Amino acid sequence: MRALLNLDEARSAPLMKGPYISLSRPFREGAKVADMVAEGLLHPLMENLIPYAHLFGHQKTAIRNIVAGKSVLISTGTGSGKTECFLYPIISHCLKLRDGNGPAGISAVIVYPMNALAEDQLARIQVLRELTMGVKQRIGLEP
Repeated sequence: MRALLNLDEARSAPLMKGPYISLSRPFREGAKVADMVAEGLLHPLMENLIPYAHLFGHQKTAIRNIVAGKSVLISTGTGSGKTECFLYPIISHCLKLRDGNGPAGISAVIVYPMNALAEDQLARIQVLRELTMGVKQRIGLEP
């Protein structure tokens, strides 16, 4: 029986030969989370909830625009924190409503186009749910 993948053959294939060049550069560093809190763009608790001292540049720009009520389109690489671009302002807004005894009701609905993506993001949202005590959330996958 022949193996489906022969590493010696794969290494000699034209696509596997070097030199290897990576065109990926690090994402541009943005504002400090503490500065975004000081400017009133994020709720003070966000400084404890966000696990990084700095946001990426595109996150800073997105959050500023979202807080200003502008429409935002985020197009950047995998692992660049696209979810945080919209999730941090949503959580911050909910915390501000909680502090100001805002009206009861739905503040945000997050809809993912595929269950696989929703399940991937679910763990991240649940961690934040536990950290944002006092903000009621319903998280679930609906068909």
